[in-house]
Amino acid sequence: MMLGKVAAMQHNHSPIAPTNTVPGALRIVFILLAAAGLAVTYCLWNLKLIDHGHFHEDAYIMFIYVQNILNGYGEAFYPGGPPAEGATDFLWLMLLCGAGLLGIDPGSASIALNAFGVFVMSALILWVLCKKVSGPSLLLFLPWALIWIYNDSLVAAVGGFSVYLYSALCTSLVFILYQQKGILWLPALALVVGLFRPDGVIFGLGAFAAGAYIAFNQGHIKHYLAISLACLILAITYFGLRLAYFGEWLPLPLYVKGAGELFTNSPWAPLNEKLLVLLGLIAALSRQLKTAALLMVPAAFLFIALLFAHQSQNVGYRFQAPIYFSAYFLLFCCLVDWYARTTPTTRKKMVVGLSLLCLIVIGVDNKSNLKSSKQVISNHTYINQFSFDIRDLIPDEATIVLTEAGRMAFWNQHGARIVDLVGLNSVYPAKHDVDVPYVASLNPSVVMFHHAFMVDTSSFKDEHQGQRVVLLNNNERGKLTIDSRINPEIYAHDKVLGASVTLTAFLKQYFDQYFVYLVDYQEDDTFRHIYGFRKDQFDSKKVTELMKYAFQCDDECLSYTTMIQR
Repeated sequence: MMLGKVAAMQHNHSPIAPTNTVPGALRIVFILLAAAGLAVTYCLWNLKLIDHGHFHEDAYIMFIYVQNILNGYGEAFYPGGPPAEGATDFLWLMLLCGAGLLGIDPGSASIALNAFGVFVMSALILWVLCKKVSGPSLLLFLPWALIWIYNDSLVAAVGGFSVYLYSALCTSLVFILYQQKGILWLPALALVVGLFRPDGVIFGLGAFAAGAYIAFNQGHIKHYLAISLACLILAITYFGLRLAYFGEWLPLPLYVKGAGELFTNSPWAPLNEKLLVLLGLIAALSRQLKTAALLMVPAAFLFIALLFAHQSQNVGYRFQAPIYFSAYFLLFCCLVDWYARTTPTTRKKMVVGLSLLCLIVIGVDNKSNLKSSKQVISNHTYINQFSFDIRDLIPDEATIVLTEAGRMAFWNQHGARIVDLVGLNSVYPAKHDVDVPYVASLNPSVVMFHHAFMVDTSSFKDEHQGQRVVLLNNNERGKLTIDSRINPEIYAHDKVLGASVTLTAFLKQYFDQYFVYLVDYQEDDTFRHIYGFRKDQFDSKKVTELMKYAFQCDDECLSYTTMIQR
């Protein structure tokens, strides 16, 4: 089917049918083999990377909930803790737990599930290709069907996020709209997408609206609405169950990220050159702009919604990934549709041009995105090793207050109470402003936070330049202060920045009770990590030794694969 099918049906004439297509059986075999080949390649590559490195900081948050569910503690941020909906990807969480029941650790499971997403996304694109193109041109078009993987979100996928499987499901909605077949299945798939991620609800609603328009034109609107009603009842049932379990109307991250006015949280909005190029090409190649616009409705819904959302944890622009994937899929549909309409001579020139363009795109994006992905996982940073080693020093009944809620929390699930002061995983900070008295009431054994460039570290750079671990002495207490050049309004309504300011003030006020460390996380003299260890519970020599070792271990540093087996 081509993009003009809806318009063709409305005007009672058929779209141009291609003269040469891949036979049915051969088409299916080709699609399965090509899609499986890319999926397996991705899976093996990611497994190899993680065998020598670690997942992204925020991916470990999801792994925490997986392990606590499997260990019988329910969806909690730490063993014995209250229910906390910090993991918003419900179906992703369930899939990881299902893999855990089979003995697969959450990291390896995330790789396998994203590989399945690669398979689905590739199969959708290849299906369109094989319906329109055959012969040698099929092989020349093949790179276009596969280079979608070199998107910015590759960084997020290899880092342990659900981006490829989630985006493949979103693109499946667009595929149904494009095919005009199985439109009655669309509400059920939209429900799945909505249960996969909260922002999937927005994308699903857009797909539902477009699907209703098509179903109306096909004369299936009554059946479509009946199925939609059944899906709505299921969605309400799920919402009621989660409300009863967590006692909160929304997942915790939505309380943190949902605040803001139009454009205030969206610095990415004007930086969409790639999306503009895709939309421009779709407009240039599409025979029916109205139909193309209809198929982009789900992506438009999500784009507008994200303008109001704080982009915290948006690794590799993963929140926007369904938008880009949908646009890429539609562009590919336009390309093969254009190919089916052209004369043989024009086709040859076009295919040669597209092939050359593919090589350029692959060369540029392959190099940049593969490099970024390898850096995210393979580059050693001290926090991976230190978070694992410090668990032997933290008392079982300790309280850890932090803002970096991934690695440190994941490797220290042995009885300590853990509070995420940003609020992504802890109820009180999510719904209230936090201050020094609140932190003091927690009586933390360990304080750990990223200063988010709120702390003025310039006075430390000259004296401690080149040092990676600095234990502050009493004379340096006064230097632990917020940068006076920063307007307080900047962090007054930002929970990430506010948490940094609060913990800085707490350590300054209770300096006598803590060993306070500045750690040069990025090894650039910015000392982005700040720690506080209670003096009556920790030996500063042992803590310092572990921190320095984490910077120096090099080949002796443990990977995720090794750590998870211990």
